[in-house]
Amino acid sequence: MIGKKTSYVDESEAMDYVAGYALHNDYSERAFQLERNGQWVKGKSSDTFAPLGPGW
Repeated sequence: MIGKKTSYVDESEAMDYVAGYALHNDYSERAFQLERNGQWVKGKSSDTFAPLGPGW
């Protein structure tokens, strides 16, 4: 996650702008997705299918 606004930062200074990170796990229910007309959103929209949590 970006900690402060920046643009065109040198690689050596990049970590000065990082506030932290978050972990994300992308779950998909392929059978549900494909058996119901192949709609992409259906396979990714159930509760708990995209947990996001603090990583620090």
